[in-house]
Amino acid sequence: MSDLLEAIKNIDNCIIKPSKDSSAGIGVRSLRVTDGIVSDYDGSLEKLIKSYKGNFVIEEKVVCCDNLRNLNPSSCNTLRMHTWRNRKENKIEFVSAFLRVGRKDSLIDNGFAGGIAVPIRVDGALSKSGCTLKPYKRYEQSDTGITFNGYKIQQFDEMVQVVCNAHHNLPHFDFIGWDVTINNKNEVVVIEFNPDPDMRLDQLIFLDNCLLDKQEKIYKVLFKHD
Repeated sequence: MSDLLEAIKNIDNCIIKPSKDSSAGIGVRSLRVTDGIVSDYDGSLEKLIKSYKGNFVIEEKVVCCDNLRNLNPSSCNTLRMHTWRNRKENKIEFVSAFLRVGRKDSLIDNGFAGGIAVPIRVDGALSKSGCTLKPYKRYEQSDTGITFNGYKIQQFDEMVQVVCNAHHNLPHFDFIGWDVTINNKNEVVVIEFNPDPDMRLDQLIFLDNCLLDKQEKIYKVLFKHD
């Protein structure tokens, strides 16, 4: 513990969060430490680290590109992208995506933390409306006043290609939910992958499920229907 505390006694522009089971944005917080003093925290650095009980990761805060920051500048706004391993045809296919936008002054974009989840069309443009998950409520604009309908997500096709290529390297997983963004250097950043994404929630976001027009094709492969 002493070596860790020494190593992080002066860090800035970082995020600390659970390394596993970090759903709903629980435990995700900004981390700035100066001479061992944690900003915006009522307690010592050691107390903060111990509160995670060994389940944490500290990483550099990702700053989004202007295209995503314009929707909410305080959060890292990310895309959840779904890919599927079509074993029958031996290829990886992109299935669907939705954007998660944080609310005013919030660090977190997760729908359970009040963020708005907006379906993305195949051309990379946002759908007419998105929703928060708790409570469930639909919105047609971000808190910055940007209308969702038709708003184009920068480098969408590139993100699709990146996650499909990455899925090739994970042969044991057939369906993956990826958390992806574009940083302020216009680079695709894969934040994490989820081999068991909770697809039940997508019914609220898409007013359907996230398989969309691939439903029948996927079902036939899963249930071995010729």
